[in-house]
Amino acid sequence: MDSCIACDIINGNMELPGGRIYSTVYWVVEHCIGPFGVGSIIVKLKRHCVHYWELQNEEVMEVGPLLKLITLAIEKVLKVDQRGGVISVMQGR
Repeated sequence: MDSCIACDIINGNMELPGGRIYSTVYWVVEHCIGPFGVGSIIVKLKRHCVHYWELQNEEVMEVGPLLKLITLAIEKVLKVDQRGGVISVMQGR
């Protein structure tokens, strides 16, 4: 496998501007450094995973409540009218 930026960040081989926002057993919430740009966050798996069907049951059970927690926090702090985004599961090791 070629180098994976998400894996490099998870493993501490690459510094993430802004740092980590939140972490659970299986997932991390971080500032986005890609095409979404400033103000975007990314929720990513701590292990490398390319396809949704590769998720373990425990990972699936944890991500739903995590997304709710994060979006409620964003709404409370920023008083946004709309929350949403793209979930990409191609991260971590």
